[in-house]
This record gives sequence, C-alpha cells and structure tokens, in this order.
Amino acid sequence: MITQPTDCVLAIGFSTDPDQLMSELSATHKDFAKSIKRNGRANDQDLYEKLTGFTGLYKSNIAAIRALGVTVLENFTASDARQLPPCQSLTVLAHFKPPTVLPEDILDAGLIEQAIMHQQDLFGPVPREAPDSKRKLTLWESLNELLKDTAFYKRAGLSTFITEHEERTLPLIYIRYLNRLALESIFFHALAKGCLVELYDGLYTVQEIVGMIPSTFIGPIDISICHSIIVQDEVQRVQPRRHAFGVEHPLSLDFKIIFYKGLMQKLALEPKDYITAYFELLTSLKKNLQP
Repeated sequence: MITQPTDCVLAIGFSTDPDQLMSELSATHKDFAKSIKRNGRANDQDLYEKLTGFTGLYKSNIAAIRALGVTVLENFTASDARQLPPCQSLTVLAHFKPPTVLPEDILDAGLIEQAIMHQQDLFGPVPREAPDSKRKLTLWESLNELLKDTAFYKRAGLSTFITEHEERTLPLIYIRYLNRLALESIFFHALAKGCLVELYDGLYTVQEIVGMIPSTFIGPIDISICHSIIVQDEVQRVQPRRHAFGVEHPLSLDFKIIFYKGLMQKLALEPKDYITAYFELLTSLKKNLQP
C-alpha cells in the first residue's frame, strides 16, 4: 500500500521532559529512567544532563516529524493504544524492562528461598547458606543464572502459545523471557514482574500490550523497544495479517528517532509501500556503515 507521512502514527511511551523522568526514579510503576541510571551508573547530576540531551534530541526530531504530517502521540498511554487514530502504519517507541532479575525485584527473599527449598527437583541442590549481608545478593545471582537455563521453563511446566508450538530454536532472549515467566509463576508476589513494556501510564505485560491494539488494525507495526521480537511474535499471532517489526537485541532509542525521521522524509519525497521504504533505508544505512 502506498504510504505517505500523513498516513503514519508515531507513539512515544516515555516523557520527553527531563524533570518528569527524574521524578520517575522513585516511581514503582516506571523503569525507563532507572534503567538509564543503572546502565550508566551515573549520579543524579550526570543523569539529569544525560536525560536533558536525550529529551532534547527527541523534541527537535518530533518537531521535524510533525512538520512532515505524521501524527505524533506523545506520553502514549494504554488508553491511547486502544483508541488509535486512523492510520496505515504504527510505530511505538517505548522502554522494555528486561527479563533480568534486578535486586529490587526480590520483594521477599525468605519466601523465594522457601519455594526453592521445597522444589529442589526443579531448582537443583540448594546453595550453601550465605551470611545475611550477602543473602539477597546470592539469591539474585542464582535467579539470573537460572534465566540462562534452556530447559528451566519446560521443567517448571510453563504453558504458553510459544511453548506449545515451539517449532524453531529460540534465541537466548526468548529463553530468558520464558524462564522469567516461569519464575514469576512460582514465586508469585515475592518477585516483581519483568519483561514489561513501559508506556507513559505504567508497565504492562506483553500480552496486555498486544491486547490494546485494535483488532481492526492490520497495517505495519514497528515495535521499537529492546528485544521486541517477543512482542512482534505475539502481535502477529493475534492478527496474522499484520506485519510487525522487531529486534532481538537492545535498541538505541536515540538512533530510532533519527531513523524514523529519515524514513518519513523518504516517504514524503517518494510515497511507496511502508515496508519497502523501511528496508530500503535500513539497507542503505548498513552499506554506508560498512568499512
């Protein structure tokens, strides 16, 4: 289908206000700003400067994208997802809280240890008891090691569409995703959820995100979050006529907004099929980046 920028919607699931992002460092329903601080190991002043640069990049590119006729939905929420304006293509820029077990995800170490103790056939030998000062750290390390176990989710009896129809070798991120779901099903409220997509109004499971997209929408969906192949597969399973883009590895949100602007500029100059234009631009960039 021939597509122009006016046929496209860009949804941004995080704030482009650095002060707002700083305030979310203490919010239990947000992870984006925390992840930037975790990954950069920055103090608050350095973090604020980094967020100011990041949001400044977004604001300038959003203005240019809007000028091309794209509908830009900032501060994108679950309600916005359920009430998408008419469009031929949807791009969602958002944060993904990964499968990795974070120290703060361990809400009740005692309950988790009890569950492990009572299911040694599932978890293996119980590690030697650690001093109280290192107890949570030891548990945290053990849980993250389990995420790499290619058979743990099967031993745990996790039942999902993926596990029931597994016809291919799953990438590591998928295995970690399934193992994280298995851990959460065992530990319940003692372990905070991971593998969540963050929109402006909070964190949502992959299934919740997929359920928000109107079933009538069958255009291309560019899911611009880290490890988005997980969401991609679920989106296409629910509506096979959709074409969803996804990546296996972490995604640079800085690069993505610039890429999207370039894609819209390309479609403004030469309207064409969205998917064709997308891969033409991607191929061109890869060639230019080759040494």
